[in-house]
Amino acid sequence: LNRLADIAEQAQCHFHVDAAWGGASLLSERYRDLFAGIERADTVTIDAHKQLYVPMGSGMVLFRQPTLANAIAQHANYIVRKGSKDLGRHTLEGSRNAMSLMLHSNLYLLGRQGLARLIDASIEKARQFADLIHQQADFELISEPQLCLLTYRYVPPEVLQALREGAAPVRQQLHELLNTLNQDIQARQWAAGTSFVSRTHLKPVQWDRQPTTVLRVVLANPLTTLEILENMLEEQRRLARQSPFWQTLQAWATVN
Repeated sequence: LNRLADIAEQAQCHFHVDAAWGGASLLSERYRDLFAGIERADTVTIDAHKQLYVPMGSGMVLFRQPTLANAIAQHANYIVRKGSKDLGRHTLEGSRNAMSLMLHSNLYLLGRQGLARLIDASIEKARQFADLIHQQADFELISEPQLCLLTYRYVPPEVLQALREGAAPVRQQLHELLNTLNQDIQARQWAAGTSFVSRTHLKPVQWDRQPTTVLRVVLANPLTTLEILENMLEEQRRLARQSPFWQTLQAWATVN
């Protein structure tokens, strides 16, 4: 962020930091150094519904200079007239609901220290889960957690070996089959209703930016235990072997 701030300063351009997902971690004394340079931003986005434990819709934009809000403004003869102090004139909606009361309540009830403890615990739990995944022969950690989010996928060891050693056409086919299998695992786990992870698509550097379907986990619930995470991996392992794509993947890995 400091390097970007230097560039923005040299070019005399607006420096915006999109901290919608992780910006709440600034409350943590232990991890706030990860955001060094954010204090130099002209504007910062933070979504309270990500790590401040309030419902969807509590997005914020913080301005270094309040007058910057005037970059976007709308007026009408019947509402938010010119000179009005209604902040709705700076939004697409033209008005604002009372979502800020939920954030105010959480800050009042939990306070900075309470929220910081929740954030610290979630980051540490994500690191524990990453260590747990590393210990599994048939799971691969795709992205190490920086905060409380990580991604991984199910991949049997013989398939992983074939991915590393096989010819290019074989590797391509295995990647596609793994994508289909992991998508099926996530869908089956959601349908079973015992536990849930989301999924997304990344292009990991370690796999030459090959489009990769990954399982995505946010460790935000303070009641999540290591035992719950172990059981979740075991369920995914079982669902993988029940998938119709399992045998096809195994055949490609062994024959090719």
